[in-house]
Amino acid sequence: MGAEVNPNHADAEAVMSLASWIMAELIRIFHNVSLTEAQAEVDALVERRHPLVWEIDGTKRVLNPKMRKADQALVLLYSSKNWVDVDNLCNWIEYSNPSAFKSQVLKPLHEERLIEYQTDSHRSRITPKGVMHTEESLLS
Repeated sequence: MGAEVNPNHADAEAVMSLASWIMAELIRIFHNVSLTEAQAEVDALVERRHPLVWEIDGTKRVLNPKMRKADQALVLLYSSKNWVDVDNLCNWIEYSNPSAFKSQVLKPLHEERLIEYQTDSHRSRITPKGVMHTEESLLS
């Protein structure tokens, strides 16, 4: 009977969402913080994995070299649970000109609110809008 069960992506998403909510509630209750703060802590623990991203010795690569550089940046930020140093991101994508990378890739993604790009601290992080775009358009 158990062999007939075929979990799919929607089932996995539902389980992950419920588990995230349960963890956020436990953190909120036991640490006496707001739901927003608790969810931020849970989100920091979550690492999104996808076979399109390969990581070795602290270096990440998108295994589709024909993918646009902006899309590679989104996929790499999607697979990172914390802020990513812009120089690391530029190196992971193998973008030859860091200044052009910032102005032609990161700034437009930031303006579309797909990422948060902090120029003063030289770091980036994917936004919820960027997560949704990446899952629907780049990883499906």
